Amino acid sequence: MKKLLLLAVTMAWPLLGAEFSARIVDGLGRPVSDAIFEVEIPKKGANGKIQQTESLKLSSDQNGVVKGKYDEKSIPADKSLSVYVSREGYESYSTDLKSEYVLKRKFNPADVRRISRLAGDSQLNELKELLAGDFVSDDKHERESLQDMVFYYERKLRPALRSLVQDARVGPQANEFLAFIGDPKDIQLIVRHAPTPRRKLFEDRWAYDVVCALLEPTSKEEWAFLRKCAVNEYDDLWVDAGAIDTLKLIASPQSLEILEEVRKKNPDRARSIDKAVEYIKSKPPPLGATNLLEAAKNVAEAI
Repeated sequence: MKKLLLLAVTMAWPLLGAEFSARIVDGLGRPVSDAIFEVEIPKKGANGKIQQTESLKLSSDQNGVVKGKYDEKSIPADKSLSVYVSREGYESYSTDLKSEYVLKRKFNPADVRRISRLAGDSQLNELKELLAGDFVSDDKHERESLQDMVFYYERKLRPALRSLVQDARVGPQANEFLAFIGDPKDIQLIVRHAPTPRRKLFEDRWAYDVVCALLEPTSKEEWAFLRKCAVNEYDDLWVDAGAIDTLKLIASPQSLEILEEVRKKNPDRARSIDKAVEYIKSKPPPLGATNLLEAAKNVAEAI
């Protein structure tokens, strides 16, 4: 019986196969145990074409680690392994084989309302989980966005969001929501503790929301931040475009001076900068107005 079992294992796991090891973590970098890790392995026949697909199903241990082995020689050169990662209560997805996978915990509008009723450390910890998770609206007809909900409950959530601005994991997400709320004191706080540019896809997109809210810079730090974004130090085309538009709408001698400098350092935006400079030199009327509709009209026309 033992010999038969050994033979079965040897057939299922080739001795000369390629080994892999991966770690599954949540949005806060903590290991996720009991996650399902399914590997789809394409197999080629004698003619070199895919003859069948085998599935290897594993489960992560208490450290979030999964290990396995597959017959590397049986996979066609133009094909790769497909991996599906899932766990109940988390957002599942498919991707290729790599060393680490992030499973984000799922949240819905009811969770946001629940978190808004909490206080102290309980609210702070739950809000941090929310920002590191994946928000899914559970109503197909009236989809509530997380941004809209945080804005609606801003009086209850804003203090906790402010305390997370410097958090290494969720600081950028907190920055985005505070920028959307738009309180000048929050913008000052964000700029004062602005993270170092990561220069990776989407990881600095939070700066776009911040520069779009900086229509009334009041400190050297805020002007410097606008300049930094306009010259594209964050290497994100949304960020530099947003900063240039904001400098245009401010339409002050200082914003004009910065745009003239940025034109030399960010030649890819020369055309939009030329238009912004032309707009400022035309001496446009102020954007502000005592009537909200009139102010909105002024901004729309300027844009």
